[in-house]
Amino acid sequence: MPKLPVIPARKLIKVLKKKGFTLHRINGSHHIFIRKDDQLSTSVPVHPGHDLGKGITKSILDDAHISIDEREGPMALWRSPI
Repeated sequence: MPKLPVIPARKLIKVLKKKGFTLHRINGSHHIFIRKDDQLSTSVPVHPGHDLGKGITKSILDDAHISIDEREGPMALWRSPI
């Protein structure tokens, strides 16, 4: 299993959007995303100037049923420029 990098929230949001999630609502600094076809939802804390830690990133990916081992999954996007 590859190591999770520390990333900004906007990169994780790109991964979620690529996987079919859409922004449902914003509650304070938390952006709530849902995927309509299977009603999965996840929350991403968005704090400008702060990166997401490895634990919260893994938790969000688990909630969204996204494997970090996927070939064109989050690891491929994280290496690309924003």
